[in-house]
Amino acid sequence: MLMQERLIALNDVVVACQDAARQYDAYTDRLADTELVALFRTLVDERESLARRLSAHVRELGELPREPDVELEQVQQLVSRLKASLSVDERLTILDERIDCEQQIEAVVATAERFEWASETTECLRAARQGAARAGEQLRAHRQSLRDG
Repeated sequence: MLMQERLIALNDVVVACQDAARQYDAYTDRLADTELVALFRTLVDERESLARRLSAHVRELGELPREPDVELEQVQQLVSRLKASLSVDERLTILDERIDCEQQIEAVVATAERFEWASETTECLRAARQGAARAGEQLRAHRQSLRDG
């Protein structure tokens, strides 16, 4: 049972990183804010890299990484786009959603970190947590500059 819980926790991090990467990527073509687009592209690369690395750890444990629910993701993107289009400044709405996404990554990583892992997996989870915290700070700073500007 514990092994199954460990795999679920690790897979949750993989899926959260994959979802985040796809969501960031979806916004890079929609936004005219070049600074924000550059940040999103960087975060796409970071989240995809983490998802690949963690997927390798899942495979080492003898399992296949779980795939994200594409239909659910499409519905979430539709709702997100609708909310953004109805807001005064869609960038603020998008940034709020992305901040929530990074907090979700931190939460699933915290759950996974409660289990014993090989040192490489522990390091990868640490990198995911630190990356999500750093991204959250960058997103909040950009949001604040939009509100101030």
